[in-house]
Amino acid sequence: MLIITLSNKPKTGGGMKKRFFTILMVFGISALFFSCQSQKSGSMLKKSHQMIENALAMFDHPIGTYDPSLTQAYPTPEKPPVTQNLVVIFDRSYSMSDPYVGLAKIKHAQKILMGFNNSLPDVSINCMFKTFSNPEEDNQSVHLVSPMARYHRQKSSQIIDSDVLCPEKSPLAKSLDALKTELSTVKGNIAVIIITDGNTFDNSPIEAAQSLYHEFGPRVGIYPVLVGNSPYGKRLLTQMADQGVCGFVRRSDCMLEKECMHSFIEKILYKPDYRKRDRDKDGVGDRVDYCPTTPEGNVVDSIGCSPDTDGDSISDDRDECPGTPTGTTVEPNGCPPADLDKDGVLDVVDKCLGTPKGTVVNSDGCENPDQDNDGILDSRDACIDTPVGASVDARGCWVISDIQFDPGKWELNLAHKSSLQEVIDIMQQNPNLRIEIQGHTDNIGPEGLNKKLSSYRAMSVMKYLMQNGIRVSRLTFMGYGSEKPIVSNHSPENRSLNRRVEFHPK
Repeated sequence: MLIITLSNKPKTGGGMKKRFFTILMVFGISALFFSCQSQKSGSMLKKSHQMIENALAMFDHPIGTYDPSLTQAYPTPEKPPVTQNLVVIFDRSYSMSDPYVGLAKIKHAQKILMGFNNSLPDVSINCMFKTFSNPEEDNQSVHLVSPMARYHRQKSSQIIDSDVLCPEKSPLAKSLDALKTELSTVKGNIAVIIITDGNTFDNSPIEAAQSLYHEFGPRVGIYPVLVGNSPYGKRLLTQMADQGVCGFVRRSDCMLEKECMHSFIEKILYKPDYRKRDRDKDGVGDRVDYCPTTPEGNVVDSIGCSPDTDGDSISDDRDECPGTPTGTTVEPNGCPPADLDKDGVLDVVDKCLGTPKGTVVNSDGCENPDQDNDGILDSRDACIDTPVGASVDARGCWVISDIQFDPGKWELNLAHKSSLQEVIDIMQQNPNLRIEIQGHTDNIGPEGLNKKLSSYRAMSVMKYLMQNGIRVSRLTFMGYGSEKPIVSNHSPENRSLNRRVEFHPK
């Protein structure tokens, strides 16, 4: 068994050592240069930092241009592999969001794993995917993404590329995205304070901050507090704060001082520092523009919004369905909730768009089949393999309702024998069908006696079927006593239903 664990400990080799000493030399020269110019203005410090960044940028890592889709599969050998099972364990812990050689570690690992998947030969092996994360993220830090199963290259590729293994957005971006719904009914101005080191694995938080501003306009200000001194984190948080009309970044170290903390509170609550700009070029400054994404050339009112001609609270510039009737509930695009396949499940929650008209679907909008054609959908069918023509109860199980026994009795009467003709006919039509005859009782009397009584009832049915040409090799019986009632035993009518015989294909 081969176990692949992708964690946050990159390998080092001779090339890395050489690169390390080169970078160290650059740092040393930069430091020396700065010390010699210590008497000059503070701008020299910025220039020194820029020199270091430029020097580091010279060392392009191959992962930046690595395209796993271009990898070639290992030639399939004629002999089978000596390893039959692969276990892939993927690290999703906090540290994997840190940058490494210009890319977040988790994205680096995802690329490598995709390349490995594309390089595997076409041989018969099994594969399992698991992830682990920080225990405090959720109650279960280890997740089984895909159990051990026959390896399939395309399915594995879908797992590797999915949000389950490697999130499409950082948790910070997802948190900001959720605010659009969580704050939809909030009135007044909103200050969003984000306390973080900024070491996310992509730029999705910037896009999320921009989307938040587009949703709330000048009402929202974004105020990140940088924990640590990561240059990458500071740049990202600064760009996030810049998405609104007011907002700025503060260092957590600064916030330890009373003056800095009070200044932070004053600028957020009492004296927001608004930026003077008009990003959508509609003639209304961002500070008072409540529709900050109107297309260029649109006619807008004094607060920068286009008219809402259909009165659905979605301005015409964002309304994809501008003629909805008054009072119609609409989605954020101004259109009524759609159900394009007419299955009764709105498209926003329909996981199977395009189901044929008339198809019976479940709550996800997916086909809900009846594999044994007994009239009971598989989602509610406790016995999904009943043969065609079998009489079933509400559970979908093969039960002939006419075969009900008197208390303490197991002998078959003429009515029972007549009803058993259905079983004989189905067995003759399906010569390979084997069944277990199950006897049941109500809950009256000792359970030991009920077990015997239920066995006698099943045996009497089995004997009659054998007498009518059904081979004994196709029949077995079992007595369950009162263990499996189909209704409560609270009334004489219910108890009579529980004194029954069922037929289960084997």
